Amino acid sequence: MNKSKTIRIIGGSLKNSKIRIVEEGIKPTTDRVRVTLFNWLHARIANKRVLDLFAGSGILGLEALSRDSEEVIFIERSKKASMALDQQLAKFQIDNYKNKQVDAIQFLKQKNKEARFDIIFLDPPYGSYAIHEILSLIVMNNWIVKKGYVFYESNVPLDLKVVEPLWNIYRESKAGKVYYYLLCCN
Repeated sequence: MNKSKTIRIIGGSLKNSKIRIVEEGIKPTTDRVRVTLFNWLHARIANKRVLDLFAGSGILGLEALSRDSEEVIFIERSKKASMALDQQLAKFQIDNYKNKQVDAIQFLKQKNKEARFDIIFLDPPYGSYAIHEILSLIVMNNWIVKKGYVFYESNVPLDLKVVEPLWNIYRESKAGKVYYYLLCCN
């Protein structure tokens, strides 16, 4: 029998709450990377709209909710992972979220007709998607506010040509074999 792993929320009102990882291929963002990311976003997360693409365990969006974000939309194509996320959110009695079981690229290909997002978490399965396509869709289809932020995590360094001229690298770091960035939309 497959034993499910757990990770914990590292800050905010849900600090130290445990999250179950129910699907084998999900690689949640590590504690070390999340500490750095939320230090970068510290004064920018409260009362903001957040999109958690490729949500997986939902840990990044849950960290945002724990830190008083206005709303988080979770996008996850795996039915099993999406259902597990719904269970976690119900356990925490959180209601300022939407959880959509849909492919992230198909979601981004739609024109956004609602309020744009202030922060987008982008942690796709390594090597599975072209980052330039995702960043282009985010801007082209009106998913992010001007001067909004995208957090991107990968196992390879980000090529500057991929992000310019629509994006600036606001912050960047590396932890082990993980490269991660906070990009700002121009």
